[in-house]
Amino acid sequence: MSRAVILFKSPPRNPAADPYVIALTSPEYTPYFVEVLETNFVNEENLLKILQAGPERDGWNGVAITSSRSAEAWIQAVSRSMEPGEL
Repeated sequence: MSRAVILFKSPPRNPAADPYVIALTSPEYTPYFVEVLETNFVNEENLLKILQAGPERDGWNGVAITSSRSAEAWIQAVSRSMEPGEL
């Protein structure tokens, strides 16, 4: 059974050449694209709680960051979850 991978980004114009389609199209995964109309940071406190709990709590194995804004949100949450001087 294939696992759905939802990517919040514009669908590719040429799926055959898109690195996300190439990497995620397999018997194990099926990529789905959801176009983003506006970018805002939401649920920052929820992300912070998830990071502080660690991957063991919910069994997540990784994070796919597909834009500079999502990287910015991730870095901000990771920075907030660390103790001072932990970097």
